[in-house]
Amino acid sequence: MFSNIGSLLDRLQGLLSKAFLLCGLVPFILLFFINWGMVYYLFPEKYNEWHGILMPSDDSPLDFWIKLVLVIFVGSLIIWNVNPWLRQFWEGKFLPEWLERIFCRELSKKFLELQNERSKQELELNAYRGFSKKFEEELAEARKSGSAQPASGITSELVEAYKKIKDENRSFSTIAYDEVKTVFDLLVTELKQNAADKNTGLDKIHVGFINIVREIVSRSESNYDKLLTEIRQRFAGSMGRIRPTTMANFAEAHRDYGLNRYGIDIERFWLHLLRVIREDEHFYPMLEEAKNQLDFSIAITSVFSITTLVWIFVSFFGGDSAIIFAMISILGPLIIIISYQISVQSYRGFSAVVQAAIDLNRFKLFAAFHLKEPENSTEEFKLWQELSKLKPSLDFNEKDTVDEEPPPRQGGWDRFKKWIGLK
Repeated sequence: MFSNIGSLLDRLQGLLSKAFLLCGLVPFILLFFINWGMVYYLFPEKYNEWHGILMPSDDSPLDFWIKLVLVIFVGSLIIWNVNPWLRQFWEGKFLPEWLERIFCRELSKKFLELQNERSKQELELNAYRGFSKKFEEELAEARKSGSAQPASGITSELVEAYKKIKDENRSFSTIAYDEVKTVFDLLVTELKQNAADKNTGLDKIHVGFINIVREIVSRSESNYDKLLTEIRQRFAGSMGRIRPTTMANFAEAHRDYGLNRYGIDIERFWLHLLRVIREDEHFYPMLEEAKNQLDFSIAITSVFSITTLVWIFVSFFGGDSAIIFAMISILGPLIIIISYQISVQSYRGFSAVVQAAIDLNRFKLFAAFHLKEPENSTEEFKLWQELSKLKPSLDFNEKDTVDEEPPPRQGGWDRFKKWIGLK
């Protein structure tokens, strides 16, 4: 998704921009110095042989610097322009069918685990919600009925059960509803048979139990909301839309967000939406920053991956040191895993920004399409569905169809500054 947004001409206009420097120049320089250092340690003869070529000579230093700048520029441009392809690679779009099925099956297991955990937490939460509405009143009634009783000792069973949930609550552990209900039943029985006003220990348990239950319900609500958000951010709404990689599932998730909430297919209308987002001077920099961060992390992950694979092979067949081979084989994959996880988090952030873009800018598209804004969410959902299906029966807003004056023609110098990214 979004892999072919900009044409080559659009990307050329952004040369020397922040995106080019982060996603093209920095990865290329990193790729060069890592591999140059590996040549130095593994093949010192080749290093000495190539040193004269890669270092400036006293005879023609200007020619050297011109070649160096040209090589860096072309290399950076190549990495920058293949970044959309690299993103597709990490999304798993080029996996063979059998491997894609294996990856999808593994992620489906994770999806089912989260769904089962959500169902389990929902049952517990519903039980706690119903319990929290009446338990304080029942305890108060039990305490009132036992106020005429003489003060006596507290049963060890209540003390131990209360201490257990108190310790679990302090350690922020998950406390099952059955445990809380057990303490509640014991406490009600004790309050009916013992004057809590005359028994400091029972009074403390009564007050402490109420506070513990309030904290448990609040924490359960928070955990359930976080789990639901985690599922919605990481996966689309059904098993049939599970993709083979985490990044691909993020892309599917924000597409599913637009479809389920508003009826808008972001895959279909992204370029239209991007056009109106560019006019928002506050939101567009956020989108651009998220995309640059994603492209940079993907480029760095790709650089580490290619370098590690190449040098594992080279050090095994051509190196003389088993220690260096072992270091590359251990440190290389470790660095790849770390950089890949950074890319995953960057993709999560980009996906969240795309969802915000849908929320904040979708109504501007109706004006761009010369359509009246829908009066309610049902009408909006229906309208997006009709737009997606290219139905010819849409009523256009005549007020918005007035021809606008064409923008003034730019001079040659202005067009040149725009082309090199200075305007």
